[in-house]
Amino acid sequence: AIVPRDGQLIEIFYNGVRKFKGHVVKPKLGLKSLTVTAYGPFWWMGKITLSGLFTDATGGSADLPNYAFPTQNLRLSLQALNNRAVDKGVPMAQISDGDRAARISAMFEMLNITLEHMSFAGALAELMSMVADAVAWFDYEPTVPELHITRRDDMSTTTFAVGATGATRVESAEIFPRTDQQVRRVDLKYLKRQPLTGLPRWASKTTDASNTAITTQAHKKQWRIISVAGPDTLAMVPPSEVDSVRIRTVPKLSLKDVGRLDPVLAEGVKQFPIPNTWHDFSFPEFDGGAVVFGKTKDWMVKDYGLKTQTIQINGWYRYFRNSDWGEDRGPLENFMRKRGLWRPQQMIDNNHWWFQIFLSFPLEVINLAYPKKTTVYKKWDYDFLAPPEDLAADLKGTQDWLPWEGPVVIAQQELNGFNGLPRKVNLTNSHPDHAAMNSLVKAVTYDGGRHRVTWDLGPPARTDLGRLLSKLRRAPQDNIVRL
Repeated sequence: AIVPRDGQLIEIFYNGVRKFKGHVVKPKLGLKSLTVTAYGPFWWMGKITLSGLFTDATGGSADLPNYAFPTQNLRLSLQALNNRAVDKGVPMAQISDGDRAARISAMFEMLNITLEHMSFAGALAELMSMVADAVAWFDYEPTVPELHITRRDDMSTTTFAVGATGATRVESAEIFPRTDQQVRRVDLKYLKRQPLTGLPRWASKTTDASNTAITTQAHKKQWRIISVAGPDTLAMVPPSEVDSVRIRTVPKLSLKDVGRLDPVLAEGVKQFPIPNTWHDFSFPEFDGGAVVFGKTKDWMVKDYGLKTQTIQINGWYRYFRNSDWGEDRGPLENFMRKRGLWRPQQMIDNNHWWFQIFLSFPLEVINLAYPKKTTVYKKWDYDFLAPPEDLAADLKGTQDWLPWEGPVVIAQQELNGFNGLPRKVNLTNSHPDHAAMNSLVKAVTYDGGRHRVTWDLGPPARTDLGRLLSKLRRAPQDNIVRL
């Protein structure tokens, strides 16, 4: 007997058409038997570590055990993964932009995702977990095997008639519906910032805004709530200071504004009404505004382009009346003495008496204007990633159909290597529901000795509940956007 060597390349043909091409792995020669196991490109994808090329600050580059996919159509991410795998040694063909549509079914926009510390096969499973109605398969007819990813709506249909006789017949079928795999509603939960305050709050995108999809207890198992971005998707939420300030500015000072800026003067204005005062202040106009209420914060420089200047305001404030002070002299004198300048009963003319104080205080002038009292909020350091507008509907669309699961055994006189993976399967002359179930195929097994082919129907394992709820599992840094 001819015993293939470990690592030897072998090919299998049917009627001149290549059906398989792969490498032998650990052939086993017994006393009465020979076992040859050969693997195609997917085996290599499982053996080679996913990596991406990263550039450092000096311009140097290195392969690291992770790969970052940006927010983009999932078809582009699958193409990038295929081509990176080829670059790292997986024996399969590149996917060019020209043949992308022929080899990968139409997809939808997906959030950025960083995959790390896994094989290329693991990365392919992670990306395809977003698309429950898609199957990956290899076309071995070209010289170099080609990876294809086909969605259910793009698959051809194969129908087997139960009870039919001839070269191909159904020997057995043990299939059942997987109602738990059909999805009626998808809610995506994520955090978003309140536009003014920056405080995080929960938001949601749903496929069932009218709340009509879930009407029975049985439907509840077909409702998926998926967290996209929030504290539960982060090992540690980065610190983000939330701060604000109330502020008002004026382009030109009034005496009332001066009274607010000087607390003792404010007391005097309150005790001695303004109609009985006069002043010789010089009140300049400012390009931005003078801060007469509140104080600026350092973060306003970065967030709002704040520029400040401090100027000194000087002037006299005087109080006068038409007669002698009498009993009113005490409180006014005390007030004047607080300001360090007291001129008792200075007569202007026969009927007018006045007192005066000299004021000098610093004033902050800024290049921003807030004519009314305004709450200015510190801009946040990062935001939480929001899902694409249609992502909830797109995810629901990948599982909004009823899968069937179980083996269908076909007896064939001649095994022809027919590729059943990119096909939907129906059974006629069986239960009425089988005639239009359009079931996906998980695996096809050929038994050459018995002339049997087992079509293992059902959704891929990646679409079970646990994987669906974690299908948006990404590296923590993918859940926030640095600003």
